[in-house]
Amino acid sequence: MKYLLGIDIGTTNVKAVLFDVQGNIASIAKQPYPTSHPHPGWALQEPADWYHGVLEAVKTLFLQTGIDPGEILCAGLTGHIRTVAFLDQDFQKVYPGIVWSDTRSDKIAQRLNEEMEGFLVEMTGNRAATNFSLPQILWLRESCPELWERTAYFSTPKDYVIRKLTGNFVSDASNQAGSLLLDIRTKQWSGEVLKRFGLKESSLPQIKRSVDIAGYVNEQAARETGLRKGMPVVIGGGDNDCAAIGAGAYNQGIVSVSLGTAGIILTLLDKPDMQAFGALDLFPHVIPEGWYIMGMVKAAGYAVEWIKDRLTEESSDSKEISVQKWIPAMETEIGDYEPGSGGVFCFPYYQGKGNPNKNPLARGVIWGLESGHTNKHLLQASMEGVGFCIRECVQAIENVTAVKEIVCCGGGSSSQLWMRMLADILGKPVSVNEKTEEGALGAAICGAVGIGLYPSIQDACQVLTHQEKRYIPHPENVQAYNRLFGQFCQLSKAFWN
Repeated sequence: MKYLLGIDIGTTNVKAVLFDVQGNIASIAKQPYPTSHPHPGWALQEPADWYHGVLEAVKTLFLQTGIDPGEILCAGLTGHIRTVAFLDQDFQKVYPGIVWSDTRSDKIAQRLNEEMEGFLVEMTGNRAATNFSLPQILWLRESCPELWERTAYFSTPKDYVIRKLTGNFVSDASNQAGSLLLDIRTKQWSGEVLKRFGLKESSLPQIKRSVDIAGYVNEQAARETGLRKGMPVVIGGGDNDCAAIGAGAYNQGIVSVSLGTAGIILTLLDKPDMQAFGALDLFPHVIPEGWYIMGMVKAAGYAVEWIKDRLTEESSDSKEISVQKWIPAMETEIGDYEPGSGGVFCFPYYQGKGNPNKNPLARGVIWGLESGHTNKHLLQASMEGVGFCIRECVQAIENVTAVKEIVCCGGGSSSQLWMRMLADILGKPVSVNEKTEEGALGAAICGAVGIGLYPSIQDACQVLTHQEKRYIPHPENVQAYNRLFGQFCQLSKAFWN
């Protein structure tokens, strides 16, 4: 038996997943690691934890399956982008990884936009924000000059792990999409941006394609992980678009909706298109010849979990009531739903408002409550509110390119009720792959192409991705949601203009 290994270095844990050559999951292992918050708004991770997480997850796979390391054809990697660690000449930590959610560089990001927004947009396709790497790099230079003097390299989690596995410091445009240092057109480091900020290209990894081989498992990594020495390690890509191809969104016209804690909505483009600027983010795609535009709902699955926590926290066994148990019970109670939640609207801005009308000051609102409303109305309103936010992103995408179909992944896609609602709210078919771990599958797909099993990512996806369920919109519900969406937008503007 032959296998593909997908390694997903997430924000909270590493997932190592073995797939057979048809894309079926053979085994999954997870290894969590901590994020420290030494000050309000700060989020730090230890680079050593990223590699240790991979090491432990891979070792667990071998314990679970008992397979021979020689049966694994290759490994492909994906990881959370925008997080950056600071390393010395020996690739040892100078300062921990500043995680993408860290907001300490807010004033620097504001200053960059005031002084050179046009330059950054022209070169990188995006304006500055705290969740990009460049403001965090500038923060260290301005705040910790003694540490800056010792810093030789800037590394994302995926690039750090690749260096440990192979000895090579390489990356790809997809993984560096959030650096604010990449030329959006050439998908290489922007010499103009680096010169403007006095940064050296030698501090950054060499940029290759996501389907290129980064190197081969070296002797030390083989000894530490159990992987075969000399096994190819393929570069892979960023978490968002790896999950998209793993879910089956690998052609133009298909929008991927990832319903995790946040909601990520993205689609493939064949060229960088600035029509979306201001409403959506524009990044290089893991597909070498592609780009993608992306919107975000900051609280998607989180909005449903928040409602669940509020409605169960007074129960003596509230800690035992998981979202996975509570939602199916509530869905049964809702049954064959009527659009509109009995007049209740939920605006899930618990962490601010995301694309296409970003507003970090926006806050959550539940509007229209009456004495007759029950828990099921609040759950449905939360699901619908997230759906309306997704529709705003999809409409922004449609201003740039046609949208034919939606593929949904992430934990929220396991809810049949939510998928039915989403199809009705968007007025488009929604397909779901019931197998999980789309990010790791996307990384494994890159690996399969990298070692020559398939000529392209699209060819690999046709074999390795599967759509088990398809939800078709109901015309009467679509009509009702068109009206409700208009009300949602009007109220949202009234609350948070």
